[in-house]
Amino acid sequence: MSVRLLLRVLYRQLTEVTWPVLIAATLAHAGVLWLLLAWAGETDMLAPVTYIYWWWTTSTTVGYGDISPVTDAGRMIVSFFGYTGGIAIFTAVIAKAINSLSAFWRRRMNGLADFSSLTGHTIIVGYHPARTLRMIDELLAGRPDAEIVLVAREVEQNPDVRVRFVRAGTGSFTADLRRAGLDGAKTVLIYGDSDDETLSAALAASAADEDVAIVAFFRDEAQADLLRAHVPRARCLISDAVEQVVREAQDPGAGIVLSLLSSTVEDAAVFSVRVREGAGLEAIKRRLEEAGAVMIGHQKKGAAHPTLLPQAAGEAAPGDLIHYIARARLPGDML
Repeated sequence: MSVRLLLRVLYRQLTEVTWPVLIAATLAHAGVLWLLLAWAGETDMLAPVTYIYWWWTTSTTVGYGDISPVTDAGRMIVSFFGYTGGIAIFTAVIAKAINSLSAFWRRRMNGLADFSSLTGHTIIVGYHPARTLRMIDELLAGRPDAEIVLVAREVEQNPDVRVRFVRAGTGSFTADLRRAGLDGAKTVLIYGDSDDETLSAALAASAADEDVAIVAFFRDEAQADLLRAHVPRARCLISDAVEQVVREAQDPGAGIVLSLLSSTVEDAAVFSVRVREGAGLEAIKRRLEEAGAVMIGHQKKGAAHPTLLPQAAGEAAPGDLIHYIARARLPGDML
């Protein structure tokens, strides 16, 4: 390292009052003060434990007064160097700690933090003021301790204190998803500002992690088909607002019922549970009824869609999904 570079590094450390500078200043002040007190003949203050205790209480302005210099030289040294230097260093340490804590929270609020160590959480990509907040409500209903990371380009600060926030850049979503903890995530919910953005985020998530579950919301069926062709495991949803309006017109109340069943914050909702041990659908139906639930569908492993109101004579294999209506989500290991 050249002398010029070394001086530049030292200058930056000093002007920014970094932690290494504060630690060095603290040790230097304590060491020099000890040497000066030894020179002044303050033998009762020089024992390591006694000196550290006295120096700390003095620098933090507590000053119990049980230990103090007895010689004139010692008193002058403490007055002009011990008190002023110790209090100045203590004040600088407190200010640095507060500034570091503030910077930490600012990074989190501004979406600059790194959550790559999280596991078992849900990532939401995209932000729409009303719908995204409603989505968060749904995810936290019955699971208030669930971890959610919001990845968005549309906002500059975290819009909801219940979730963690990653501010997405203008390029690929890969780096942003990594920072959101994609490797340990359970599910990625994607509702982009446009179908192109949704498709881009879904492809990035699939390429970066082959195991994470992907749920993508599209406005255009063609874009959804394109994602299904490239990522067969992705679950694509198309807006059902039109269908609900038509159903409401044909069968009064049907549209409202469909809307309520899609929510987990109402009295009853649609849930699904994965079969762990093969069993007959009739036995599964009885087991659900005993738990206060109603079976409405059976989806074979790998199938794109479930069979609604399946025949009771059928069989469910391990890995199949059973869809049911209940007031609350049932334990995942009940089947």
